[in-house]
Amino acid sequence: MTSKSITKTVHLLRAKNDGMPFDIEAKVRLARKQKSTVGDTEITFGAGDVVRIQHYREIASGGVLLHLAGYVPGERASTIAPQSNALEDDEGAYDPPQGMEYKDGEGFLLLKNHHVVFCSNGILINKANLYLAKLFKSCNFDSAETTFEIAAVGNLDKIKLLQQHGVSSILLSASAYALSVPERNAKNPLSTLLNTVSKELKALIEKDDSFTDQKSREDLIVNLELKLDGNTRASDAAKDCIEAMATEYIDESDVGWGEFVIVTQKGEKIRPGQVKLQKAVKVERTDKSVIYTSAWKALEEYFSELEHGMLTET
Repeated sequence: MTSKSITKTVHLLRAKNDGMPFDIEAKVRLARKQKSTVGDTEITFGAGDVVRIQHYREIASGGVLLHLAGYVPGERASTIAPQSNALEDDEGAYDPPQGMEYKDGEGFLLLKNHHVVFCSNGILINKANLYLAKLFKSCNFDSAETTFEIAAVGNLDKIKLLQQHGVSSILLSASAYALSVPERNAKNPLSTLLNTVSKELKALIEKDDSFTDQKSREDLIVNLELKLDGNTRASDAAKDCIEAMATEYIDESDVGWGEFVIVTQKGEKIRPGQVKLQKAVKVERTDKSVIYTSAWKALEEYFSELEHGMLTET
C-alpha cells in the first residue's frame, strides 16, 4: 500500500508533578517491565473506549518512543455508496473483521527525562496524559506518581521579551461559532475572563435568529482587546496583571480564540506559534493512520534541533 505525506504539528511539552520536573521516562520504563505485551497496556476509560501502547521503543542514547492507539469495543464503521443514483444514501454500518476492532485515533510521544515531544492523530495530549496516569496507577505506583501533568513549554526568548519590555495589550479574535461551543475549564484569570466574555457573546448571538446556523456564526468574527490605559504610565498593578495574563497563555493548550497576539510596550507583536515551542512537520501516512516510524523520526529530529538550540531547559 502506497503512503502519502501529511502535515502534523509536533510540540515540546514538559511533565510536572506539584510544579517540579517529573521524570516520566523512568516511570514508563518501569511500567513496561510490568506490562510487556500490547494487551497488558490496555486501559479502559469511563466512556468505554480503550487506549493502549501499540508500539514501544527505547532509544540507546536515552529516551523512550511511544505509539498510542485507541479503539471502542464493538464500534461499527459507516459506509457510503459512491456515485449512487439514488435520491439519498442511507449509508450503512459494518462490523470489523472477527477478532478485530476499528482504530479510533492515535498519538506519538518521545519521552526523555521530564521532556515530552508529542504529535496527535486523533488522541490529544490530555487523553495521553490521563492514559499514562491510569497506566501508572494500574502498576500500583505511589499515588503521588500518578498526579503529574504534561504542559506546554514556552519559548524562553519570548518570555524574556515580555518581562523586559512589558505588555501593552492582548488582541484576540474568534468566530462566533467558536464562542458558542461549551466553555472550557478555567485554569487561570485569563481563562476565567475569556469564558465570561464568551458566555455574554453567546447569549447575545442566540437572541438573533439570523445566526442560528453554523455558517453564519463562522462568518461573524468577534474581536477583543485587553489594553493598558496610558501604556507605560499605567499603574504597576495593571502592568503586572496584563503581563501575568500574557505569560499564563503560554501554558494554555486552548483558550478557544483563534487569533491571539501579545503586543509589548515597544510595539513588538508575539503570536502563539512564536510563544509555544512547536513545529509543523511532514509525516507519512497510509489510509487514515500515520506510519509510526515516520512520526517517531519527526519527534527525534525536532527534539535534537531544540537541544542543539539549547531550548529544552529553563
